[in-house]
Amino acid sequence: MKIKFWQILCFLAVIIGVTLAVFPTKRVLIPLYMEEGQFRKADEYLSDLLKNKPDNAGLLSLASRLYLLKGEPGRAIETLERALKQEPRNVSDLRKLAKLYEWDRNPKGAMGKWERITEIDPHEKKAWAKVADYNRYYGDAEKEASAIAKLISLEKKSPIKGDPADPLLKMITRELGELAHGLGGKRDDPLLSYLLSHLYLIREQYRDAIREGHGKIPKKGPTLS
Repeated sequence: MKIKFWQILCFLAVIIGVTLAVFPTKRVLIPLYMEEGQFRKADEYLSDLLKNKPDNAGLLSLASRLYLLKGEPGRAIETLERALKQEPRNVSDLRKLAKLYEWDRNPKGAMGKWERITEIDPHEKKAWAKVADYNRYYGDAEKEASAIAKLISLEKKSPIKGDPADPLLKMITRELGELAHGLGGKRDDPLLSYLLSHLYLIREQYRDAIREGHGKIPKKGPTLS
């Protein structure tokens, strides 16, 4: 019986697949060791892989996660920064790094990453909300209002899923839309920026109150009985 070349290739592919399934690679084993709390073994395997590929963004991102689990946030941040130098448009790693900076109480670092996310993906609503929050923290009313205006315009096109169906909340959001539209042609209007910023804060606080069950409008008014 004559064996064809494609049959040999299929046989080899099966052998390789079975080998990988029975003897998984170090790259596959690292997350498993991390989940089981075997950080020393995971670190050993990662170090071996990084010796050959010191600039591999995926390995660096994985190493950052390992360092965080080991209680080394500074090292986790440094490693994730290295990963982003290789893949500067990796939104997932940017988001992780922004949260790490927040956890490490570095608002400047966090704000820079959220701003970078809005540059890469201008439709990222959470990033615009964060940019607004940080500019409010640093007292930059113009940038804060600009970020809020962008966020409100995005919400108009794509409403927030699961948002409470509350008439007052809808009315506030509608007014925010009008203010955001007005700000579009008057970037240097401090009064408009002030109104937009404060009405946005009122809406967010009211939305949180509704979700916590404290801001519901009663269907019936109070009675004397």
